[in-house]
Order: sequence, then structure tokens, then C-alpha cells
Amino acid sequence: ERNFKILSSGGSYNGAEEDVPDLADFRNIFRFIRREAGHDGTVLSLTSARRTLEFDYDIPVTLTKLKIILEVLNEQKLISLKYRDRNAAVVAMTPSAGKINIDESPLLRTVRAGITQKVEK
Repeated sequence: ERNFKILSSGGSYNGAEEDVPDLADFRNIFRFIRREAGHDGTVLSLTSARRTLEFDYDIPVTLTKLKIILEVLNEQKLISLKYRDRNAAVVAMTPSAGKINIDESPLLRTVRAGITQKVEK
């Protein structure tokens, strides 16, 4: 949670490597959002979503990783995301022009750069 706050306020990422999402994580969470929220949107409890992903869909994800994925998808305009509080967000799919390269996300680059710096120390 602390690392996510630092990251979302423009700082560098110094969290756990297990919290860095890969392409499969993005695909899985995107599909989950499409099923759960669609274009109409829904209020999503992040802790409940994390448990649902892990136990119903066999997709283990930390809360930090889930938040990073949601923020990147929002940044890339694949979803709309509005936080109600620390644990609740309104999430909806947005009309998209097609496929995007998730690796071009400035937020994801920042996360990956923070892990690279930790490894190099």
C-alpha cells in the first residue's frame, strides 16, 4: 500500500518484484473487468476482487499488483477508474481504438525501472 501511494504520487517504485505485473496479469485482469464491469461499470471492492481473482479464477494477485494494473489500464484509456476510497473504485470498460502496447505505459516503465534499480544495488 505504501509503495503504491509513493508511485501514484510520482515517486519511484521500490516495492516487491512479485507486485510487478506481466502481460498475462494484464490480460487476466482486463478480462475480469470486462466480465464484472463491462461498459456500464461497477463499484469494485479491491480486496474482494483480489480474493475473487485468486479463489474463483485461480489468478493469484497482490493488492498492489491489482492497483498497478488498474492504474495502467486507466492511463492507457482501456478502462475508466475512479476511486471512492482506499478499497473501492468505480471501474468501467471504455471504447478503445484497438490494441495497445502496454509496455509503452509511463507508469509501468516507472515500476519496472524501480525493480531494476533494486536489483542493481
